Amino acid sequence: MVALVDENQWLVSCDDEALAAGENLAVLGGELIQFGSALPLGSGRFQLSRLLRGRGGTEWACASHTIDEQFCMTKAGTLQQVVLPSWAVGAPVAASTEDGSAATITFLGENIRPPAPVNLAAVRLNNGDLVLSWTRRSRQGFARVDGIDAPLGEGNEQYRVTLSGVSGAIELLVAETYSTIAAADIGALGAGELTIEVRQVGDVAASRPAQLKLS
Repeated sequence: MVALVDENQWLVSCDDEALAAGENLAVLGGELIQFGSALPLGSGRFQLSRLLRGRGGTEWACASHTIDEQFCMTKAGTLQQVVLPSWAVGAPVAASTEDGSAATITFLGENIRPPAPVNLAAVRLNNGDLVLSWTRRSRQGFARVDGIDAPLGEGNEQYRVTLSGVSGAIELLVAETYSTIAAADIGALGAGELTIEVRQVGDVAASRPAQLKLS
C-alpha cells in the first residue's frame, strides 16, 4: 500500500500493453517498479498489484524495503535531471519545493554503474577446470531483442571475476562474457562452498555483483 502526499492526486490502472510501453513506472525506495492495478483505499492511499519488479537493473533492492519508504511516480518528459559529481556518492541529497515539501535521500550513484550481469552459470569440465559464463546488460538498453546483444554502454568491456573459498580468494579481470578457471586454482581455494561474483567494470564505477554459490 502507498499513500500519496496530496490526497487529490490519483493513480490509475493500465493493461499489459501499456506496461510493456513503460507506463506506471515508479520508484519505491531504491527499486524501480511498474504496477498494472491501482486500487483506491481512500485518503490518498492505493493498493498496488500486478507488479513488475526490479526494473532498470534495480533487482538488488527488491529484498531491502522498509516501512515509510518514499514512493514517486516517474514519467518521460516530466523529470528534471540534476547532475551530481561522482565523488558525491554516499552523501545525502536534499530537495524542496516552494510549497515547503522536502525530501532527503542518500545518493548511491546507481545511475553511473552498469547493471549487474545476469545468467551467471558454471560448468565443471572433465579435467577439473571451471568454465563461467554470463550475459551483459547495459544502461543504454534493457529491451530484450532475440539474437542481439545489449549495447555495451561503457568505453571498454571488462569484468571483475572473484572466487572466494574457505582458504582464500582469487580475482581476475576479463574482457569477454566468459572465463575458464584452472582446476589447480580452484583447488587452492579449499574444500567446501565456493562463492563466485562477476561485476562489470564501468567507466566510473563497477556494477553490483551477479553471484553464484557452488559446493
